[in-house]
Amino acid sequence: MYDFKLTEEIARWAFEVACKNNPEWYIAFTNPTAGPWKAITAANKKGITGRVYTFDSKEKRPDLILINDSLDLILILEAKSDLESLLLENQIQKSVQVVADVGKMLQKQRQNPYWGKRYMRKIGTGLLWGCTKEIEEETYEQLFTAYYDQINHYSNIDQRMIVGIEVKKEGHRLNCKVCGRNYEKGEKTLTIQKLAQSLNLAYKE
Repeated sequence: MYDFKLTEEIARWAFEVACKNNPEWYIAFTNPTAGPWKAITAANKKGITGRVYTFDSKEKRPDLILINDSLDLILILEAKSDLESLLLENQIQKSVQVVADVGKMLQKQRQNPYWGKRYMRKIGTGLLWGCTKEIEEETYEQLFTAYYDQINHYSNIDQRMIVGIEVKKEGHRLNCKVCGRNYEKGEKTLTIQKLAQSLNLAYKE
């Protein structure tokens, strides 16, 4: 049987399949490795899809932008082939800066008929990585703490949570699990567990 190396592209593709299998989730933008840059799209109230924004060739682009109107959530994800790559010091600042910049741009799309009232939402931060073996709990804590410390510098980023998507290669299968951290005090308006349920994916505590 054909074997493969778990790359960033393959990990992201596996998660995109899960999103496409769930009607609550819409992939507004994907940035394939060495592929063409594309427009951000969304659907209006009538279900008609159109262009919200097209990136300039020199603009920094995220790897994925997801919309879930049922959860009032816009999620921007940074994807890497492994968790360690997300922990590089310059990567943390760069990734969060992209979330903030794209978020500001989307919040200016008030008049766009395909974006509508989504302009009022803050933008959530998501991290996606591949793995082939168990990861220590301390490493997860280090990852989410580092990104949370960084997003606190930006008022337009949703600070309730950081979402993690782990794509694990087990034999010839790819299994996606949702993890992350909730930082909202008191009664939570959205939990990582609820988000995992909306994707029909396993929740990793």
